[in-house]
Amino acid sequence: MKVFLTAGEPSGDALGAALIAGLKSLAPSVTFRGVAGPRMQAAGMESLFAMEELSVMGITEVLPKYFALKRRIAQTAAAALEWSPDLVVTIDSPDFSLRVARLIKDARPAFQKHITRFGQTIVERIIRVIKPARDRHIAVAPL
Repeated sequence: MKVFLTAGEPSGDALGAALIAGLKSLAPSVTFRGVAGPRMQAAGMESLFAMEELSVMGITEVLPKYFALKRRIAQTAAAALEWSPDLVVTIDSPDFSLRVARLIKDARPAFQKHITRFGQTIVERIIRVIKPARDRHIAVAPL
């Protein structure tokens, strides 16, 4: 099984590392590619580039990196399409992951979205935005 993962922030990296560990315990031959932070890489995932490149907030940080971010979005989508994974999972970073998902949606792997640390109302609003780009949604919230 081939799983393409993207994470763009430390909380997503932690969730991704746990997901990798869990899937490896169920299916040791599973392979992972995508965009990963240090925890996901330590768990055995090959990353296209450093996740930290996506860690920008606010217009003053985004504008100078706009074209570089657009290239990373295109690179990530192209890598997913070329590798033909069985599953694509995006974790956090909706500004990045939604754009990647829209680019690869036509290839039709099963899409899932992890949403962390949001109340129910926020999750419902986010789902309305996410739904056109994804096939399935998973909300992860602390209990």
